[in-house]
Amino acid sequence: MKVKVQNLDHREYSEMFRDEMIVIPANGAIEMGRSEAIRFLSQASPMTVDGQGKAIKPKKLKIVEDPEAHAAARHQPIKYSAPDGTDFRTEVAYKEHLKKMGENNVGEPVRRQRAPHSSKVKI
Repeated sequence: MKVKVQNLDHREYSEMFRDEMIVIPANGAIEMGRSEAIRFLSQASPMTVDGQGKAIKPKKLKIVEDPEAHAAARHQPIKYSAPDGTDFRTEVAYKEHLKKMGENNVGEPVRRQRAPHSSKVKI
């Protein structure tokens, strides 16, 4: 399964990984396999420090998984349907889709209201 490795820093990040230079643009992301991404993030890299011993270029990376692809890989049932007919397995993907459509309130789950309770008992 493919995931994104996102750079949270305002500077470009580059590092050697398996004899290949990996370059992630500032505030950008690259795609790679999930197991490779985990190995890449857990790989120890030399820390660059300035004259005062502060880290100049810390590793500010994170793995971002698509929740819909993750749920589909585990064969979860479809639980949400958008107004345009698109089906989703997770609430996160469903709400992201609605936000992209610009219809935040359309298609939200409707809570059923109970009938008013009467104190009089009918016989």
